[in-house]
Amino acid sequence: MEEEESQKLHPEEDTLPTVVASTDSAASSPSGRPPWLKRYLGILLALCASLLFPLTGLLVKTLVKTYHPFNVAFWRFQGILLPAIPMALCRPSAKKDGKKNKNIFAPITSGEDAAQNRVLLVFYSLRYITIADSSVISFSTPVWVTLLAHVTLGEACSVMTILAGVLSLAGVLIISRPPMLTGQESWDGDTLIGVALALGCMVCATSTFVILRRLRTMSYALLNLFFGIWGSLETLFLSALIWTFSPPMNWWDGGLAIALGVLSFISQLCMTLSFKYETAGVISLIRTLDVIFTFIWQYLVFQVVPDRFSVIGAIIVLTGIGLVGVRKWLTELDPQDPRRKRFALLLI
Repeated sequence: MEEEESQKLHPEEDTLPTVVASTDSAASSPSGRPPWLKRYLGILLALCASLLFPLTGLLVKTLVKTYHPFNVAFWRFQGILLPAIPMALCRPSAKKDGKKNKNIFAPITSGEDAAQNRVLLVFYSLRYITIADSSVISFSTPVWVTLLAHVTLGEACSVMTILAGVLSLAGVLIISRPPMLTGQESWDGDTLIGVALALGCMVCATSTFVILRRLRTMSYALLNLFFGIWGSLETLFLSALIWTFSPPMNWWDGGLAIALGVLSFISQLCMTLSFKYETAGVISLIRTLDVIFTFIWQYLVFQVVPDRFSVIGAIIVLTGIGLVGVRKWLTELDPQDPRRKRFALLLI
């Protein structure tokens, strides 16, 4: 599988190469990009997505106080769909992908369904818990991405990955604030509902990451078009089904809805493109920086200071994710590198 990851995709107008095997190979690329940019572009795009996604969370947290999550999700998907239509129509490679990849309808459908449900679940969770707690749980995906990618894509898995999964679950348990830690007589109902919704979001996000990695050869414009159409139809149907659909009631809410759509499009585009340069595990690892950015934005905008349960749970989850990231870095070093021997325990 590592050899497969190191190979380049067939070049098309907007189909980008995957992981670059070495600096020399990047320097010899006829694309004209600097070697460092070609090598780390996937990481930079993922960082950009990590910075912008928490901002969309702040907008959602504000809007769901007045509007139903289905309604807010519909506005978000318009920011994905509307720009994707001209992009898909004007890109020759998007048309080619639509014609030659007719046998991937099932993976696309599964991926888009998981992505839409992820959005709906995280929007609902923000009604019950803070943005930071929801982000810590829903973005603890690297461990589960690695495990699922091992089963579906044949990527490597290890004992350290399993340990990281245990730590991740422990962190989620602390965030759920069990009575034995809080001193209360019973669990808090709203917290349990929010944690359960965020866990469902995490499961859907894990599936989305792995499926997007499988579909990395497709045009990003076509992927975003499918994402926008599927999400718009699903949220519109659900909103109409329970009679919750309504336009923004004032100019301020309308501006927030437009900002949500614009930020959603840019962040989704950055994430989709990042998968064409990096592996699913690396991208999901970088995306956990969403948690740090969320804590920062939450304090700056809402002046919400996280309590000890949120901080401790986040530290435990990020520790598990960090173990997976360090192990990934060690496996990419030269077999004779002394650092592999120094941290051999992490390679188990």
